Amino acid sequence: MPCHGLVLDWGTFWDIVGRARVEAGRDTERVAQVLLRQLRELSPGEIEEFQEHLLRWGLSACALGSACPTRGAGTTRY
Repeated sequence: MPCHGLVLDWGTFWDIVGRARVEAGRDTERVAQVLLRQLRELSPGEIEEFQEHLLRWGLSACALGSACPTRGAGTTRY
């Protein structure tokens, strides 16, 4: 369900990332391939918002020096 008028909310963003990481493991090239495959199934608006989330998270992570969050059992861990 969209949040704050978004087509693709943060939860959906992290679900997509999490599924790619589970399928591809630690191989970053493979994660990118899986993400591309998943993104092809989204609408243009969802793809744009995925990119915006990615950019926002990336800038925040750089500013905080944090690692990539992982999701599991309904929680997000950093």
